[in-house]
Amino acid sequence: MRNLIRPGYALLAAAALCLVLADAATVNAATTNPTDDTLTSLRGKVTKLAAVSRSGITLSGTFELYTPLDLRLVTITIYQLLDEEGGAGELLDGDFPLVLTATPGNKTRNGRYTTPTGVKPKLRLEIPTDRTEPGSFFLNGSLATTALPQLCPPGRGSTTALKTGFFIDDGINPIVMVEGTTEWQCLGRDATTPTSLLAP
Repeated sequence: MRNLIRPGYALLAAAALCLVLADAATVNAATTNPTDDTLTSLRGKVTKLAAVSRSGITLSGTFELYTPLDLRLVTITIYQLLDEEGGAGELLDGDFPLVLTATPGNKTRNGRYTTPTGVKPKLRLEIPTDRTEPGSFFLNGSLATTALPQLCPPGRGSTTALKTGFFIDDGINPIVMVEGTTEWQCLGRDATTPTSLLAP
């Protein structure tokens, strides 16, 4: 009789272990997957398009933020900055993803992050506060090379849509994903080959 009961207990124990492992996997996925935070506004300017190592980039924006961040520990991973989907693709010439790390002296409520010394383009991003609504950032880029967009129609008021996206990770709290698409004005004598871009 004991020989019949023991296999039954073994099966029950194995089933329970499977449930525990499944629950653990679910918890792990929930803590490692990015949140649904998104870019809510963006303003910016890109100058000297198609000029090798001479393009300038300025961006500022806000994003939804539902989790605290320790800005002293944050790493920024930019996977697209000026991406013209269906057209020229990523306009910024760089080795994506671009990783920006904290500069010395970062404070809890004021984070500054840069690309490594000697890397082109040179990017600097600042998150001025860790308040929960909304998050905000400022980005400056220099020594950049940018391609011409391909989807700017001719005439005044010409625009093209560019997508921006990056992750904010402090290694403690859930990863924040900032992503959105913005209409940029194509500026220049011939809008189809603009010399600069302006958003909005």
